Amino acid sequence: MSIYAGTRGYLDNVAVGDIQRFETELLARMHSAHQSILDAIKSTKALSKELEAELKAAIEAFAKTFA
Repeated sequence: MSIYAGTRGYLDNVAVGDIQRFETELLARMHSAHQSILDAIKSTKALSKELEAELKAAIEAFAKTFA
């Protein structure tokens, strides 16, 4: 998850010292609010365009609230 976020630019504005916290909090958010996305990735072992759009939206929403 953090590699995806990092390679897509979601960590660009995160201080280096906060990256581990970002990853921890993002994973917690994904498990609590977006478990269906994680389950779909795990079961299909692929990232369809629709699933990627859902993942992007979830990460973008989280990134906007990360402080």
